[in-house]
Amino acid sequence: METEQQVITIVPPMVKHLEQVWRCPVCRSDLKLAGEELQCRRCSRRYPFDANFPVLLADLEDRFDDESEPERDLHEERVSAFTMEHYTLPLITRLFPGSRALPLRILSDGCGVGVDVEMFTAAGHNAYGIDCGNRTWIWQRRSCPDRLAIANGKRLPFPDEFFDFVYAGCVIPHVGTVGDSAEVALDYNAQRLAFVQEMVRVTRPGGYILHATANKLCPVDPFHIAGPLPWVRLHSPREPFLLSYADHQDLFIRQAGCKATELLPMAGYWGFLKKSNSVAGRLAAQMMGLHFNLLSASWLSLFRSSPLNPWLIVLIRR
Repeated sequence: METEQQVITIVPPMVKHLEQVWRCPVCRSDLKLAGEELQCRRCSRRYPFDANFPVLLADLEDRFDDESEPERDLHEERVSAFTMEHYTLPLITRLFPGSRALPLRILSDGCGVGVDVEMFTAAGHNAYGIDCGNRTWIWQRRSCPDRLAIANGKRLPFPDEFFDFVYAGCVIPHVGTVGDSAEVALDYNAQRLAFVQEMVRVTRPGGYILHATANKLCPVDPFHIAGPLPWVRLHSPREPFLLSYADHQDLFIRQAGCKATELLPMAGYWGFLKKSNSVAGRLAAQMMGLHFNLLSASWLSLFRSSPLNPWLIVLIRR
């Protein structure tokens, strides 16, 4: 009885979904509880827990060692909730008209603070989230901790063709980089392809993948601020850090075998909730919102892949 009580105390959130969902990221076999760890039933690899969340990493080096920043994470909660309410949940309803009657299997690949998983779950879907950063402190605020795991998108701990919808918010540019920077590693292309192939692997045929990111072709990047300017990052459209729409088509269609891609309108995705202390900063946020709304008009859809658009929302059909 003492051993059983110890296991329940250490891993209470995971018991519910352990057998149905999580898999070994190396051989993709079932996992079982083994004392204070998880163990693969086939290859016997062991996976520890961090603050009650499973660390399902093929290699501990696959974890991103970012510093915990409570103010940043709390702001991300607000931003994620806005995007979910005004963009992602309505999009799900349009893509899957019968989803209210039939819950969908959804993955947030790089879920950050986990608000999207919580809101997908509250909407009645079977949602799960993985992230390789250090967000476990804020995951404990979520109402669905059993649906979150520390894992790397290059080796997802899920079965083949398991999900109807896979979502990643500006994740691919940060795959294959040197730390938390815009500098890419020598093998960044191979790392990004591995990430994309895993997204495709866990999506069922006919399902959807959604990736949103800053546009490489636009020289003004207001989403990865660095350098002397307070609101934007200026960069060359040839830099390898960001992706263009053509890069998405190459990765998902030509290399990963998906059927089609589509650029979606941006209106409603960003709420620009971080208020600037300066009049110029607030004006810049308002102008950006108006710009997004303008490019979201159907008669300007051809410009969404152009240098005029700083943000891409790419829908991929598996």
